[in-house]
Amino acid sequence: MNAERVIDYFSKERFTIGTSILRIIFGIIILYNYVILYSQRHLLFTNNGYATFGNSGVSLYDISNSTMYFDVVYNVGIVVAILYTLGVKGRLSSILNFIFYYSLYIRFNHIGDGGDNLMIIALFFLIFADCTKYFSFEQNIKNRKSKHPNLKNITSILHNFSVFFIIAQVIIVYMVSATYQLMGETWSSGTALYYISQVQTMSSPIFEKLATGSLVYLGVILTYASIFVKYAFAFMIFNKKTKIFIVSCICMFHIGIGISMQLYTFSLIMIAVEALLFTNEEYYSFYNKLQKTGIKIKEWLLTYTNDFSKRHLQNYKLIVFYDGRCGLCLTTVSNLQRLDWFGLITYVDFRDSSNIKNESLNLNELEKRMHSLKVKNSKIQNGVDSFTELTKRIIPLWFLTPILYLSKWLGIGNVIYDFIAKRRNLVPVNKCINNVCLREDTKVGD
Repeated sequence: MNAERVIDYFSKERFTIGTSILRIIFGIIILYNYVILYSQRHLLFTNNGYATFGNSGVSLYDISNSTMYFDVVYNVGIVVAILYTLGVKGRLSSILNFIFYYSLYIRFNHIGDGGDNLMIIALFFLIFADCTKYFSFEQNIKNRKSKHPNLKNITSILHNFSVFFIIAQVIIVYMVSATYQLMGETWSSGTALYYISQVQTMSSPIFEKLATGSLVYLGVILTYASIFVKYAFAFMIFNKKTKIFIVSCICMFHIGIGISMQLYTFSLIMIAVEALLFTNEEYYSFYNKLQKTGIKIKEWLLTYTNDFSKRHLQNYKLIVFYDGRCGLCLTTVSNLQRLDWFGLITYVDFRDSSNIKNESLNLNELEKRMHSLKVKNSKIQNGVDSFTELTKRIIPLWFLTPILYLSKWLGIGNVIYDFIAKRRNLVPVNKCINNVCLREDTKVGD
């Protein structure tokens, strides 16, 4: 019975959200390292540069001394990192990404700012984990596929153990780091942060000010606190109540390192691995709490801005004409209506001829691009301009507004919009029930 309970514990899917988050963050960091060093790649990684100062190990770059071969491997590594970040062919891209990035790391182990050692180890163990269950192109495909129970159990066991090995590695890193700190005179005396702040190549101007004058005592407190937090980490992560506290402390600790010592990727890597400490159930619990908090904030905003809305926001009313026979359009409208906190946007199906009362609106043009009408001045816009007007009125989408303006300025906004619009699927008339439509092969422009 005990053996069955142990098997059941390790075969249950627990950490797939955490590994998916870690995949994305690691992928972004790897792409950052590839791209930011792209112009210096020959100097740093080829035999004509500093490659001889790398680690001992097997590397794809050792196969040939040709610069052309190097460029091919380097650029393929970038493509693999993109696929890995997006979650395309998860297991295969995990293996390839580890091989390509490890090869680069072997050529020049100073590619990052200290966190690469842990990331390389984590990337190896993530090969055996399911990193594409969430936030990936494979998410929906995997949910449709059914596995044999025994195979599913073996996969889950491998996944869970890979996560445990990474967590164990993190614990070792913190324990060893704290122990070596205690062995150092400056750390045991509480003056380590002060001396670090005086090294110009290792500290920012803000850090220098915080560690001098009347704030020098704060540096002493933080010096001892960093040792305490690292030791406490190994004991507090196994309790649900203390885990949130210690992870918060560790994250603040690394944010402080990132800002004060300018070790940005190191801090991000160390914070990213903390994502593995929380189970799927805990992530869902966090999400539900955030959702409830968001609803309360929304209700508070609506209540205390009601008078302001009536006086001023009415001038920003917008009418959007969408294609009621487009499944993508129906889904998009449904999602946008939930985000429209102030009710500034009215959505009209242009397929209903009774809705088209403005003579400036042409049915052929409406079929090509989404149109919008400003109520205040009756100005009509279409395509990417309509989407820009939408994002300006929907607070959660404000971050997209400058991106859309930039795409319009670069001349690619409507090009991308038209590319997507021409390939949208249409549904037959009277085939939609509660905004759920049956697809057909007919596409715009066919």
